[in-house]
Amino acid sequence: MRCYANSYHNSQHCCQIAVLPSNTSDGHFYVGRSYEYFVRDERSLCITRVTGKPKHIGFSLQNAGRMDGMNEYGLVVSMSSTAYLKPLAGDGCEFWVAIRAILDRCKDVYEAQCLLEEIPLCTNANFLVADAANHASVFEVASFSSDKKRISVRKPVGGLLVATNHYVSHEMKEFDEHHFWHSEMRYSSVWNSLLRDAPNINEEKMRKLMSTPYPYGPCCHFYSSGMGTLRSMIFDVSDKKVKVSFGPPDRNPWYEIDIDAPIGLKEIVCKYDDVDIDNPEQFWREMD
Repeated sequence: MRCYANSYHNSQHCCQIAVLPSNTSDGHFYVGRSYEYFVRDERSLCITRVTGKPKHIGFSLQNAGRMDGMNEYGLVVSMSSTAYLKPLAGDGCEFWVAIRAILDRCKDVYEAQCLLEEIPLCTNANFLVADAANHASVFEVASFSSDKKRISVRKPVGGLLVATNHYVSHEMKEFDEHHFWHSEMRYSSVWNSLLRDAPNINEEKMRKLMSTPYPYGPCCHFYSSGMGTLRSMIFDVSDKKVKVSFGPPDRNPWYEIDIDAPIGLKEIVCKYDDVDIDNPEQFWREMD
């Protein structure tokens, strides 16, 4: 698939978190995903049940593609953009195609890695993948040109794993362009929060972290800038459950969504505060 002009956006901000059972008070495996981007982006949470494929739940992009999700095996996958002022080059699939393929075809992190290494990719992204066997990895993917592509695998440290909008692996250093201050701030603040609460993290503390305003957490209401937390998700990989907050979770409730819910449509209205970005020059400052 050739990447079309609208296959790439200019200012994505997403935060991904994996907390293994060694750091939770209830022995569950949690994955958090906060999507802080364009407030008029797609908002459709879809439950997909295709004959011969695993059921899965996740938010759509380009209708058939997926931004994130969990399938019936407990496999979770999400993403955050990287080097997002760097134009993509070469042929290949964008991230929403890869995520849909993983949810449709894979049962665990190993199968997801094999698929990511097999299919042609044309995307700059961090993919966080976790499974019901308590495995998790971040796959840092760069596609700067047809002959300059790389995938690096990052494993949990101390039972924790975090990804925002920049590469962390040493081998991806040459690709870490347009690494902005706000990405570093969210990465550091989330790490510090997790370290402070471990090994007693639970679902309530995950919700609290996802609801903490920037710069101390990922939640934001920059509506006047066309940005803001579009949604937050907490996947309980152990119980194969997902909770979703539509809009910033400090102003909106959490809903538990059943992958076996009856077919139908439901509309949920999100609440936002209109907040300006403090010190935008610092917010968008590129890190050396």
